[in-house]
Amino acid sequence: MPLAGERMEWTHACWSPSARLVAGSAGTAMALYGLVRSGIMGPVASVAGLALLPRAEFNLELSETLRDAVVVQKTIEVAAPIEEVFELWSRYESFPRLMAHVLEVQRIDDTRSRWTVSGPGSVPIQWETVG
Repeated sequence: MPLAGERMEWTHACWSPSARLVAGSAGTAMALYGLVRSGIMGPVASVAGLALLPRAEFNLELSETLRDAVVVQKTIEVAAPIEEVFELWSRYESFPRLMAHVLEVQRIDDTRSRWTVSGPGSVPIQWETVG
């Protein structure tokens, strides 16, 4: 328990080696537990555990770890008039044809839509957007 005015170890930007060991062990256990657990708790535990692993390994705050860890770049040449390409990308209902993880996009009205994507463990995740 920290003394009055001290912050707990887990709130520090840099963790001690023992805190990193505990976090790495807990992350590994949670990730493995999630692999054998069915239902929604399995993927949730796996994601939480996998989030702890780079935090423990690199000793960076989670936001820095995630920002620097994932960089995706891809170039695609599309042999089509720019107007057709813009029209296709402007209609987000067509995204399931373009992106494998987007299962369905339904327009509810002029400002709202319902999205369904394939989440961790192929669990469908659904939300509504406004805009």
